[in-house]
Amino acid sequence: MIGEFTGTPQGFRAEVDGHDRRLLDRLLGEILTVLDEPSELTSLVRATTGFESSRPEPESPALDNLLPPMSEDPPEAAELRALTEDFLRAEKSARLRRVRRDLRSAHRDTGGVVVVPPCSVWDWLAALNDLRQALAGELGIEDAADAERVWDQAHDEDADARLGLASGLYVAVTWWQDSLLRAVRSGVPEH
Repeated sequence: MIGEFTGTPQGFRAEVDGHDRRLLDRLLGEILTVLDEPSELTSLVRATTGFESSRPEPESPALDNLLPPMSEDPPEAAELRALTEDFLRAEKSARLRRVRRDLRSAHRDTGGVVVVPPCSVWDWLAALNDLRQALAGELGIEDAADAERVWDQAHDEDADARLGLASGLYVAVTWWQDSLLRAVRSGVPEH
């Protein structure tokens, strides 16, 4: 079970049971693996051989959602990707690692209660959004009709088990992100 976030004087609190924490941990690990894959030219090689002037779109649907093109013009998009992709990958990876550490720490230190301090809430919201975007890419979500299809798959007992699990994770992460955002909007109560 993933519990709803509520505001406390220390930050935003939610409960995460062991099963769901392990699923989230595994998902975070898989996305980190995809994000941390080195480009064909590492920063050291680029520094010694000149700057990379263009980079192709990723072939993974999850990665394509995490690092979408910044222009509708393919050559311009490739140039912008070469300039920004490494930075974006590092930023996203750092946020995902923080959430993973916080979830592991919550399990180890508080028996499944995670408290997101106000100074970390935007990292959490961005990381949860990255989880959603990666899942959306894998599930083929491009519009509201696709999202509704995934919602139905998550609640269909006859659906393929893997597809049902991925759909359920997408629905759960979406709900959890919304829960954290609602808690932030409500604010942190005074002591």
